[in-house]
Amino acid sequence: MKYIKQDKISSKHKYSYFLMVCCWLPLFLVSAFRWNVGTDFIPIYVKGFQEISKGRTFPWEMGYIFLNKAVLTITKDPSGIFILTSFIFLTFVFKAMYDLSVDIRLSVLLLVSTGFYFQSMNIIRQSITLAMFLYSLKFIRDKKFVPFLTVILLASTIHLSALIFIPVYFFCQLRIPPRKGILLLLISIICLPFVRPVFVFLVSLTKYKWYLNSSFNKFDFAITDTIVGVILVFLGYYYYKNSNNDKTYSILMNLQLLALIISLYSSVIFLADRIIPCFTASQLLFVPLIISQEKDKKTRTILTCSLMTFFVLTCCYTYGVLGWSDILPYHSIFSR
Repeated sequence: MKYIKQDKISSKHKYSYFLMVCCWLPLFLVSAFRWNVGTDFIPIYVKGFQEISKGRTFPWEMGYIFLNKAVLTITKDPSGIFILTSFIFLTFVFKAMYDLSVDIRLSVLLLVSTGFYFQSMNIIRQSITLAMFLYSLKFIRDKKFVPFLTVILLASTIHLSALIFIPVYFFCQLRIPPRKGILLLLISIICLPFVRPVFVFLVSLTKYKWYLNSSFNKFDFAITDTIVGVILVFLGYYYYKNSNNDKTYSILMNLQLLALIISLYSSVIFLADRIIPCFTASQLLFVPLIISQEKDKKTRTILTCSLMTFFVLTCCYTYGVLGWSDILPYHSIFSR
């Protein structure tokens, strides 16, 4: 009897993997075979690939340079690096969904509707590190710091910003109930006037200090991310009691708190649009988990439809109407 049970579990896992591959493949093909999609596509990623192919240096972390050199052993066509990075990004994201999502189908829809997928076509290196961070969340849940640190350090060789996730590990070990969460938000709002000088000082100590004297040193309040953050923090704490001290729920709740705080700080720090995704990417895992706490089927359906409609409309507006990151119009390598 025990043997039969294990066989059934094995068959279920195989079926789940098959369905995930069916979802992964079209997203991979669209991303891998794009051309001149994204603001940084030609001036940064194609140019950098070409510079490395000529034996020159380029201001990238060694891990990403290694990926470019690996591609160059096969082809000098820059499209190769986009095929490889698309594979890495989507594989880590889907593995994270497989490990932690309570509804993989909904997570796949959120991957697209939250804009995380489209964002990965422009900020490639950072998106890979975010995907690796999502994958490492299971190590935070299981309190396995060494495997977590290993993944994050590896991610930092792709984009140095991954190092900010090291203190996040310890923050996510905290259990922050609603009252403490609201208090933390209030303290964050009170600290708004003091955040900018501290932020500028910290940036001045890094290789990114050149941003301080560039056109990027401006402030755009992330109103959409703030609205989403308020909604999800409210829902997250509304269903907090139903989570039964679920460690994954607590981790994702903490990350959403951080996402809202950074969104509020977008009015006083520059390049907040690059920092906010570090914490909002986890929404593709958190939203299904929140919805799963609702026991009434009708209410759960209404909640799902409402959230998905909001995400889809927001994504269409930001990427379709406003043209964020120059993702549209889409071009493939076959039309270059």
